Amino acid sequence: MRHSEYTDIIGPYDKKNAISLTDMELLLNALTFNYKDIYYYFAEVLNQISIMMSRSIAKHSDIYPQFTPENMEALLSGAYSSAFHFDLDYPRAIDSDIIRYNYEHGGVLLLDDIGAYARNIRRSQKETLKTIESSTEISMSVLSRLEDGALERIKLSDIFTLDTALKQTGLLLDMCWDACSFDEWIENKLRKYKTVRGSASEESKRARQMILLYIKVCRWLQSLQGSGFEWPKYRPSKDENEAYS
Repeated sequence: MRHSEYTDIIGPYDKKNAISLTDMELLLNALTFNYKDIYYYFAEVLNQISIMMSRSIAKHSDIYPQFTPENMEALLSGAYSSAFHFDLDYPRAIDSDIIRYNYEHGGVLLLDDIGAYARNIRRSQKETLKTIESSTEISMSVLSRLEDGALERIKLSDIFTLDTALKQTGLLLDMCWDACSFDEWIENKLRKYKTVRGSASEESKRARQMILLYIKVCRWLQSLQGSGFEWPKYRPSKDENEAYS
């Protein structure tokens, strides 16, 4: 049951709606304002995901971790998730169609999205890392890093070559560009955020964690619910709206 003080910040459930830059702006503004409402939002949504994950493993299971706003700091540091065996990493089982849906509807993309998409397409074509290496001369280590979402040291020519090998006609290349552009957007916003907050590197690091967690929460809901997914957007409180109006 939701605490009445926070009911307004859990927005309406959006069906098949990708996260936009506008959504990210609202979240970042909230982080500048205060963390209290954001922590409650994440606790609410993570509890929903936790229940769905438990039931997908054991039908009708009522054993799942309970998240509260007070333990969000521990969760972000990794202590809470490991203690309760709750994995907050990117959902590796996510379908490539879901990632493509986000792209086609103007949603933000993570580097993890690109890796998952490339891996899923490769497997759907019955290709192994070894066969791709043989046909493209891209090393298996590079391919593995790419599929893990570690694009920082990947050359653009390798993305282009892989796009061609997987018969994506530029789609993978374009998605990769969007993901890198969003990553740059985050860095630019965090530089401004540090100026506003006068904050140390730890504050900036926490803000980045919250931004990425917000998107991963959506990806988990998409992965668990399939094509009919819906998720509750964060809705700024009345005080936040007045502060940024």
